[in-house]
Amino acid sequence: MSTTKRGMCVLIWEQNTAVGTVQFGMGMNNAPTDIWVINQDSPGTYKAPTYTTIASTTTTAISAADAPSATATGYRDEIDFTLVTGSSNAVTATVYDLPAARRMRW
Repeated sequence: MSTTKRGMCVLIWEQNTAVGTVQFGMGMNNAPTDIWVINQDSPGTYKAPTYTTIASTTTTAISAADAPSATATGYRDEIDFTLVTGSSNAVTATVYDLPAARRMRW
């Protein structure tokens, strides 16, 4: 019997020095059957949503690489996901800041 979970996460991020590129990813401790992710990021200008399917433990990009419009300004990144797992493999999903794969803290 599989387990299906839906979730949503909203990240507010900013940079306080020179404008650099920001990208978000997700990684799992166990391979999911599938995780479907819709990511809507807003680095100061409209960007079309990205759609990603993940079926492994490899940390995978879920957003475009964004260069914010200004420093010291809050930007929104919305992550909507549906996770399907098998009955015997619990899965923990983690959001990362790429490319360095730094775990997000909030």
